[in-house]
Amino acid sequence: MVRLREVTIIKDPSLMNEKIGPFKIRKLLPLALGGMLGYGMIRKGAVEDIVVGVIVIVASLIIALGPDRALSLENQLQAMAYYYLLKPKPSSQKPKKEAKPKKTKPSNDANPQGGNEVSG
Repeated sequence: MVRLREVTIIKDPSLMNEKIGPFKIRKLLPLALGGMLGYGMIRKGAVEDIVVGVIVIVASLIIALGPDRALSLENQLQAMAYYYLLKPKPSSQKPKKEAKPKKTKPSNDANPQGGNEVSG
């Protein structure tokens, strides 16, 4: 006789999906890193550094507050790295094509009517 057992299916057991308040760690990590980097850049005081710091903070806010996607940011970055680092390099030699003999039509210059008769 077959026994049925209860099974709990875990959707995604990753630590990155644990919630801290309203956010997941997956969302808080870029927010924290972007905030620290942006704040450090802004504290330098140069105009270029302030602009870069604001851009970094805005980008981290977009990542943290944006919608969940089917492909997470770290998976997308990993796929991009694999694509650009491991893609096959094009070969320097072009593949040789086999020369096909051309079919020629017999010329009908001798007899314009199209017959094969030889006049004599």
